[in-house]
Amino acid sequence: MAAKLCFAAASLIALFAHAHGAFLSAAVPTYEVDVSHILTTLAALDSKGLDDKELEDVEASIQDLVSKDKDPVTKFAVKQLSDFMSKTLIPNRMKRQQQDQEQLDAKMAELNQCDVEEKAKRDAMHHSRLTTAKQHKEDYQDSMASYGACVEELDSKALLKDAYCHSIDEKKVCHCHDVMLKHFGPRNENCKSYPPIAAENQKCCDTYAEHEKHHAACVNAHLDATYASKQHRIIMGNLCDVYGKCYDEKLEAYKVVEKRMKLRDSHRAWGAVFRIECLIAAFETGKVSKSRAMACKEKREDHQGIVFQTIPTKDRCYPEIQA
Repeated sequence: MAAKLCFAAASLIALFAHAHGAFLSAAVPTYEVDVSHILTTLAALDSKGLDDKELEDVEASIQDLVSKDKDPVTKFAVKQLSDFMSKTLIPNRMKRQQQDQEQLDAKMAELNQCDVEEKAKRDAMHHSRLTTAKQHKEDYQDSMASYGACVEELDSKALLKDAYCHSIDEKKVCHCHDVMLKHFGPRNENCKSYPPIAAENQKCCDTYAEHEKHHAACVNAHLDATYASKQHRIIMGNLCDVYGKCYDEKLEAYKVVEKRMKLRDSHRAWGAVFRIECLIAAFETGKVSKSRAMACKEKREDHQGIVFQTIPTKDRCYPEIQA
């Protein structure tokens, strides 16, 4: 880009020098118009940027130029500067700014795509694992809800069992109850040779068997919740590690590009560019007065440079199921 600008500047300088000689031979004013220095300085805006002193100098030179009468030499010089600004320098800078904005936005998009949910939209395997983790979380929540309700009901069944079995050892008397055999098997006991439960113990054994069956359901609900929690931790632990590594790497890459783009954006010096453009435009109606030149210096062009987005905060990714 800088090479193109320098080439354009050199071409204009050569053209101006040729025209300058022709105009001087026609008996026009003979003051020196150093447009070559102005063009070279403007070309440097894209190659290395200009410091405050250099910007002030080139603005002052252009102000001096447009403050002269509209003789042929000055008119030609200003016309070449106007063309250079409107056809080369400003369009090229606008194009480069757009390219820089797109590159910066692409790096921000890469950073945002590290998010666990965002990554699942693009990665089928990641989506499958995240879906499985969410299912385990739902299973855990359902199992814990069942466990809570189960334990609450178990207390009342325990009270009822104790009320009917206060005078006997229910574990010995009731281990061959039909409900016990159905849910737990004989438990190494020969129930075929065991005498039937006495009528006076039937209520005790009924409530005991119901209590044991319910207790087993509570244990299973808790085991289901524990299993779901562990599976969720295994899957999400890996996904959180992937997210953390991705975020750190993409953030570092974004900061490198952001630093470079901020430097480039400052080199564009849009304020100075539009003040110069204002001075050149003002010359169309005649030499520029001090008041009009001051109005250009105070002009604030509503031009937005590169937009630097707020860097997203690193999410807290939890392998464990949060309450």
